[in-house]
Parts: sequence; C-alpha cells; structure tokens
Amino acid sequence: MPTIDLPLVKGSGVSKNAKYIDRRTVNLYTIPRDTGNDSYYLRSFPGLTQSSIAKGISYAVEYNDVKHKEYRLIGSELYEDGVSVQDGLSPKLANTCHTASNQAFVSGGKIKYWKEGKLYELENWKEGENFVNYPDFKFIVKFVTESRVTIPEFLPKGDFYLTADMDTNKISGNSTILYGSGKPADSDKLCKYELKLDRSTGKIVENKIVDGVGSLREVTDYVYGGFQLNALLNNAVTVDGEEFYIPITIIGSENGISGGVVGFIEEIRFTSASGGSARQGYSFIKKVPQPDGEKPETPTDKKIVNMFDENQFAELDYSMVWEDYKEQDEPTKSAPTNYTLNEFIDVDRFGSRFVCLTKDNFIATAISIGANGDKDTDVEHRPDFAGGLIVQRSDPDENKAIRAYQGKYVAVFGRNTVEYFVLSGDVNSVFKPVPNLTTPAGIVATGAVCHFMGVFAGIGSTKGGSLQVMLFQQGSHKPISTEDIDRVLMSYKESELSDVLVESFLREGRQFLVIHLPNETLLYDGSTGNWSDLSTGYGDNRGAYQGRHFIYNPKLGFTCHAGESISTLDDSISSQNGQIQEFIAYTPMIEAVKGRGMTPMFGLAFETIYGHVNRIQVANIGASFDGYAYMDHIRYEYNKPQEYVNKVVVDSLGAVQHNIAFRLSVMSTDPVALSSFSVRIGQ
Repeated sequence: MPTIDLPLVKGSGVSKNAKYIDRRTVNLYTIPRDTGNDSYYLRSFPGLTQSSIAKGISYAVEYNDVKHKEYRLIGSELYEDGVSVQDGLSPKLANTCHTASNQAFVSGGKIKYWKEGKLYELENWKEGENFVNYPDFKFIVKFVTESRVTIPEFLPKGDFYLTADMDTNKISGNSTILYGSGKPADSDKLCKYELKLDRSTGKIVENKIVDGVGSLREVTDYVYGGFQLNALLNNAVTVDGEEFYIPITIIGSENGISGGVVGFIEEIRFTSASGGSARQGYSFIKKVPQPDGEKPETPTDKKIVNMFDENQFAELDYSMVWEDYKEQDEPTKSAPTNYTLNEFIDVDRFGSRFVCLTKDNFIATAISIGANGDKDTDVEHRPDFAGGLIVQRSDPDENKAIRAYQGKYVAVFGRNTVEYFVLSGDVNSVFKPVPNLTTPAGIVATGAVCHFMGVFAGIGSTKGGSLQVMLFQQGSHKPISTEDIDRVLMSYKESELSDVLVESFLREGRQFLVIHLPNETLLYDGSTGNWSDLSTGYGDNRGAYQGRHFIYNPKLGFTCHAGESISTLDDSISSQNGQIQEFIAYTPMIEAVKGRGMTPMFGLAFETIYGHVNRIQVANIGASFDGYAYMDHIRYEYNKPQEYVNKVVVDSLGAVQHNIAFRLSVMSTDPVALSSFSVRIGQ
C-alpha cells in the first residue's frame, strides 16, 4: 500500500473552457521550514485587528519618518495617525510622499500639501515673489558757492574738450565751473583761466587773464541742452610774445569762499585736443550696493578716482557732502510664471524636490528662492522658476506614473515605455532624458507599479502585447507572472484595470507583492517565487481581499485599510476585523491508478501545529477526479485547544479509478498551519 506525498504549495486542475490551470492557495503563504516530508509549511496570512474607523476607498498611504506619523487618503479625507485632519478632498489612486516639511498628494488634479496642520497647493510664482534685485543706491556731491574740487594738474596744449553733466536749474549766475592759474618761466605775470556760466543770460564765457587784464570769449561752439555741456575750450595765452598754457586745477570756487557752482555736477571730463595732459574724468555720483533694499549709509569719501587713471584722484574740500540722488532706479522684480498646474495624476519626491506628473509631461518643484524673494513662500509649493517643465520624447504614449529611483533617476512610466531622467545642470530644464535607459514596456494604470526588490514591479506589457506582471529596470524588463496569472489578467478588459493597485511590503525578511484586481487579490512571495490568493469571506461570499495600502508603522506594526477601518496585521489571529475567514490549499492532480478498476484510498494525513488555537479547527477535505469539480467533502476536526500531541489520519476515503486531486478548506479565526499532505492508495 504505497504512500503518495502531495505538495500543497500549488495545485493543478482544469478550467471550464478546457485549459490546464494552477490552483493557488487562498490566504496561505509558504514559509521555508523542514517539516518532515516537506521543506516548507503553509501558514495563514496575518489577520486584521481594527485600529480606527475610516470609511471610504483607500487611495494612498505613507509613513512620514520626519513627522513620525502615518498619512492616509481615504474617501474624501486625509488621515493622520488614524485621525481625520482634512476633508473635502477629491483624491485618486496615486502616490503620496514627503519632504522635511510637506506631505504631498494628488487631489482633484492638483498637487496638495499638508503642512503644519494646513492645506496648501502647488501654485505659480507671483511677480516679485521669487526675487527682487535692488539697484545700487545713488548719492551725489552737492556743490555750494564755496565748493572747491582740486584735481591733478590738467595741462593741454591749447584746445581741449569739456564734457559735463550738470543740473543747470540749480546753478546760480556767474558760477565758476573751472579755474586754473600759473606763471610762465622767467615771468612774474600771473595768468588765470576761468570758465563761467552766466545763469542770467544763459551764456558760457571763457575768461583768460594775463597780469590782471582779462580777455573774455563767449563760447559758441558748444552744445548746451540745459543739462549736458559739450564745449571746445582753449587754455593758451600769449605772454611777452610767447605762448603759455594755463594749467587747470580747480572745479568750482577759485578761493574756496565764494563764486563756485551751486547745484550738482554729475560728471565732468577733460580731453586734450592738441596734446598735453592725459584725459581726466570724475563722476560726482557714487553708487552703493543695497542688496536687501535697505538704504545704505551716506558716504563720507573726500576723494574721487579719475575714471581714466585709478592712481589719480580729485579731492573734495571740507564743505562738500554727499546727498541722495534725485532719481533712484526701480528694483527689478521676478516675472510671474505661467505653468499649467492642473490635471496631475501622480507625484513623488526626488531629493528635496517634488516631481509632479500629468499625462503629457512632468513638473519639478523649486529648491531655492532668489535674492529678496518672499521669505514666507515655501519653495516646495512652487514650480522650478525657469526649468520646471519636462516633456518626454521616446514615445507619444500616455503617462501613467512617476517614481524616483536609486536617488539619481526619475522614472516616468507610460503605457508603452518607461523613460528615465537625471538632473541636467541646465537652469532652463531641471531634468534631461537618458535615452539608452528607456525600457520598451509600460504599465496599465497609475496604481499599477511599485518599488519591489530593488527594481519596479507592475502590471503592463510591451507595445501591443498582452498584460503580465513584470519587473522593470533601466533598459530591460522581464515577466514574473506565470501563464496562469497571465490568464487572470487577460480576463479583464484594460479599461477595467484603471483602478488596479500594485503594492509591496517587506515583512519577516521577505518581500511580498500584492496585486489588487477588481474581483480578486494576488500575492507574490519574492523569496520563493510562489503565487497565492488573498480573499475576504468564505464559501460563496468569498471575494477580493479587503485590506489594501500596507505600510509599516514603527508605533503600530504593519497597518492597512480594510473595509471601513484602519487595521493592524496580527499574527495571533487569522480573522479579519473579527470575521471568520476561509483558508484553502490544493494538491496537484495525480495519476493514482494505472489501468482499469477502482482502487481504495486510505490514511490521508497532513501536519499542523497542534493545540495553539482558541477554537476547534475543522478541515473540509474534498476530492476531484476530473480536476474541475470537488466532491465527497469530509469534515474532520484536526486541531483542538491545548491538545499539543495529535495526529491527523483519515482512514477510509473511498476508491479512485484514475486521477485524483485534493482540496483542503479551513474556516477559522485562529492561525492556520498546514504541511506534509499524504495519502495511501491500494490494497
């Protein structure tokens, strides 16, 4: 009487449309462990214990490790550690993420931020909000009647040009503009040069005096526009038959007592037309930086550098002071931005930026504010000022999701491709694509991708291909779904998968992938490669698993949203928020008998962990001879409270003619463990 060991990790059978199929365990997953006949055992998926009430569909979750709070978007509300803090939202299935100060999410096509108990939104920069550049503050030297500026000796050989910007409306009559004096060699005759402006007549007069005798000349070859003076002058005189050039050394009053210019000279220049001294020029306007817009202190300088020779200076006398210039330049304000900031479908954090996705492009938020910008503005609530808009180029497919990757890439998932971006270093475009990393496969929906085992996992396909569960990385992709899982996906129209959710979590050192389909929930164990089903309910009322958006909360352990509550995963139970659940395992279909005739079956056995239950556990054992229908259910009480020494053996099972497969079903609120299934066949 041979004993046949049958694995429980995956069964087999046929479908109603005549296909061989896998039969996956339900609410049980494989744990590697030597259990006698097997190297594993099946254990029930952790139960759920209600933590707080939260009604509605779950759209997003993240544990904020800066604020040490769990954020969930459920229904139309934002929950913080299980408490509703904001209502009136319109979330969709998308990511949520955080920086040090903001929790970002998508609501009503907008990017919203939760910060310090208030709701904010991604908005364009207003005028002057990003930066304000203040021009230098201008001061000017005030000339009074006794004002006197001493300059290095200017000694042209006759003709010279004078260019001056001066406020003539404030210059009094007969004001001296230039003065100089000197004596020829071997002569006692004093020669003077005076350039005067007669305010009453509006005439400019050049007076050259030799030994007390003046020679007046009205300067006619000049341009005089009420502010700017351009004149051709001459400092040459004849003394005792010899030509002498009078040195010019003063701007303003001859004696420093009276007769000088009253008003303002902005700039003055002297240029020799016939040789002699090098040119000189002096600005009586001083520009002082005011980086923060605060008026700087009034200068006290008494020296003004020659604009053509930094080693020469004009010296102001003691009476001359600096005043505010009459007209100050207006500050330059940053222009407003005009990004289109709606129809967002997803968001993620890249470093200190948020990257916000629409169907056609994505926008990067700012990381800094310019000089004198509005300090009350949170830059994370604004797009990058000059280079925030990034448009993909590899394929005109519709964007679905966006994720940061490895700290240096932004992955944009489209329907047909995944395109990768890196920082560009260009202020006009924050990110640039990396074409050689483009993956020629995409995903079906925004929620259909997640981080998994160092890469991405999602439901998608190559262009024109059928849907699979895939792993995506730079430049490549590979399926992890079996043919049976592919058939499950193919049973849905693509439009029915718009709200599919793919998520992962790491628990007990094992990475799990959970796929929430409209009518069923699939569980993939990355450590074993096994697929199983998760469900809620039992019998004919069993349907898709109610828990979604798993997250590890250091204060509570693993949590999820289930039904109308936020719940914690609880290994000590198998019920879901107090409700009994069903756990199913299948064996493969085997050829038990070769030839004809009926052969009896005896000694069906399996192992469990005995005694550690609060209520009797009952196994319903069914057999299938065709791989499709299971019948002749045996109800067997196999585990009782505190009965730690036991053995499951079902002696008489009837007879088998050819093929047979078994189905074990347990309904319980306590943890379920199954392994080492076997049966004896024959006389």
